[in-house]
Amino acid sequence: MPPFALPVALTHRLHACARRYRAPSLPVSIDAARAEGFGAALAFAIEQVRETLARGTEPADEVRALFIEGLSQLLDHALRPDDGDASFQSMGLQHRWPDVRAFAHRHARSASDRRTVQTTIRAFAHPARTERRPEADAALKQSLLALHDAGERADWMQVRTITEGLLRSPERLADDELKRSLERLQQAPALHELLATAAESHEPRMQRYLQLLRQQGPTAGTEDAHARGRRAQARGAAVEAQAADALSRLADQLRHDDPSADYRVVTGLLVPGSIPGDPQRAKSEWDAALLRSASQGETSTTWDLCLLLEAKASADAATTDLYTLQRGLQRLQQATADIPHVFASDAGDVTLTGRSLQALNLGSPTAEGSRPDGAGMSVLYCSDAPSDRRPPWLNPASRMQLLSAPASIDWASHRCDQDTPADPARLLPVWHQLLTEPGFEAVRQQYPTLRFVRELMVHPDDLRAAADGALPSHVAGSRDGSP
Repeated sequence: MPPFALPVALTHRLHACARRYRAPSLPVSIDAARAEGFGAALAFAIEQVRETLARGTEPADEVRALFIEGLSQLLDHALRPDDGDASFQSMGLQHRWPDVRAFAHRHARSASDRRTVQTTIRAFAHPARTERRPEADAALKQSLLALHDAGERADWMQVRTITEGLLRSPERLADDELKRSLERLQQAPALHELLATAAESHEPRMQRYLQLLRQQGPTAGTEDAHARGRRAQARGAAVEAQAADALSRLADQLRHDDPSADYRVVTGLLVPGSIPGDPQRAKSEWDAALLRSASQGETSTTWDLCLLLEAKASADAATTDLYTLQRGLQRLQQATADIPHVFASDAGDVTLTGRSLQALNLGSPTAEGSRPDGAGMSVLYCSDAPSDRRPPWLNPASRMQLLSAPASIDWASHRCDQDTPADPARLLPVWHQLLTEPGFEAVRQQYPTLRFVRELMVHPDDLRAAADGALPSHVAGSRDGSP
């Protein structure tokens, strides 16, 4: 079987597809970067660091000054009370006040403690169990029902009050096991932790911390968090449906371009265990795939994998996903070329050629010759999110890593304590981390990665428009190759 090549009509249509999420080009000079604002200044300085380190040289002093200036402005913006960064402000609050730090650790465990206490209460005071207690009089049943209700409402003070009231009246507890259950609840460390957290939560600094926490989203394990998760799941399903629909339109046009070939779209493509490579932190399910018939057997068709499409609710979500996607693609590329591989999908099993899996191509954000316009690539991100009025200069992960650097938090704490601008020299440790620490490699690569991901992202409407566009005559007569 000959080596696999993408259909020319496909690569042409992908090349022609609009890229509305494209990242802005970096400013051309330090002065231009400074004029664009702190985001552009940081992105420009970080890219200068990456390029100079790659050449084996050191960044200029003026680049360092631009970075420190941009970082201090980023921190000042993150500290703004109305539109700042609640996560950063909560880190600063914990850094400044040890009691807030201890409260934050206890609060972080509260979801687990809440589940422990509620499970304990339900084991002996669930309404269905209470109604079946033959030894309980009406007053005891009412107390147990009230205890269960207080636990479900997370009213820990009321839980303690009811529990202690029942234990002070042992004559009401005809069942020794019920008494032991109440004693276990009263002595439970989880309940004591929840009571301590509830008592401290009324203090002003803790109130401020909780306010900042609420601004970041609902607490894990709560009904609000579950509702948010359900909304996100529904949103994700809607984007996946749009992406699959756009890919189906592309398949229809490719069949029209070349009636001798059959194309189909499958969703939920699961990577089989027979594919070699490490599955850890690698994408194992692909949202949608475009397949072209490779051979027709008596009972089934073998398909070439031409394009993988990953649906994302936003460009930021794609940036976060890139590493997992790259790992998943590298694993698929290890498939044996001359062996067909059976993948499960939403439409049932499909058999894919090893040669097309080996030919999958994403490129690299900083590799020479990489083609970030999507032409010749085998993977795209698809989103229906509105395009940015002002695309960001920093990806979210790099921005947060700069904010959460110890020197950044220390600078912000000093700024809040003194209510005056902090000494920029306090931020020099972040500059040295950027230059030397392996943990800052993703920050150093942040702009190429941002640009690369956004070039790989298309809107479903733009993919449909590219599918419907007329092909040049030299492309219409070709089958495989590159445009």
